Amino acid sequence: SYQPFDNNEGSVVRIAVQIYRWYCEELQENRLYDFEKLFTETEKLVEEHRFPTVENFRFIEIDEFQDFSQSYYDLIKSITDVSKARIFAVGDDWQAINSFAGSDLKFFRNFSTYFEGGTVAYLTTNYRSGKKIVLAGNLLMEGLGKEARAAEGAEEARVVLQMGSTVSSSLRLQMARTVKGIAEKLREACPEESIAVLTRTTAEASAYSWVAKKYGLILSTVHKFKGLEADNVILNVSKWCFPLIHRDWVY
Repeated sequence: SYQPFDNNEGSVVRIAVQIYRWYCEELQENRLYDFEKLFTETEKLVEEHRFPTVENFRFIEIDEFQDFSQSYYDLIKSITDVSKARIFAVGDDWQAINSFAGSDLKFFRNFSTYFEGGTVAYLTTNYRSGKKIVLAGNLLMEGLGKEARAAEGAEEARVVLQMGSTVSSSLRLQMARTVKGIAEKLREACPEESIAVLTRTTAEASAYSWVAKKYGLILSTVHKFKGLEADNVILNVSKWCFPLIHRDWVY
C-alpha cells in the first residue's frame, strides 16, 4: 500500500523488502531470534504464565529511560500485569540518541500516562561539573528543556565554546586554527595541565588531529569522554551537529 516518492525510492524499497524477507527466512530456518523477537517471545512467555519468576517481582528499575521503545513498554507492561511490580525509571531526554532503533520520547514525556499513578521528579542539579560548564551547557540547550544548575561548592573550570553555523571543510579549518590559538595560550599559561578538545562526531575530531599532536591535546567525541576529566576543555559546537537537536524538537 506504500506509494514511493519516485522510481528511485521505489527501487530501494523493493530491494529492502526482499532483503528483509530473506532475513526473516534465515531466522526461521535456523530457529534464531533477533533482538526484537526476543522481546515478543519473552512477552508471550510472561502472558502465558510460563515465566513464573517475574510474578514475584516487586520493583523494576529502568535505566536510560529516554531510549525506551514500544517493545520495551509492551514487555514491561506484561510483567506488571502479572506481578503488580512498581516502576522506577531514570533518564535524560537530552541524551535521546536511539530513535533509529525504535526509541520514542513519548514514554519519557508522558510517564504518568503509560504508568498509571506515576509521578515525575526533575533532577536539575549537576554534581559533576562546575558552574561555568553548567552555564555553557544551558546556553547550548536553551529552550529545549529545564535548565541545569551546579551544586554548591562545585569546582570551577575554564570553558571555551567554539561556535559555527555549518560543518563545511573551510569552517573546520578555521575552527582548527582557533583551537590552535587557544591551545597555544593555555600551554603558555599552564604547561602541565591537560587540555581536551571534544566534538560531536569522529569526523569532526579528525579536523583537529594535527593540533592535538602538536600541543599534546586529548582529542575525543563527547560520548567517548563520558566519565573522564581534563583541566581544560574546548568544546566544538556546530549547528545541527552539536548539540544534535532531537528530530522531535524540530517543527
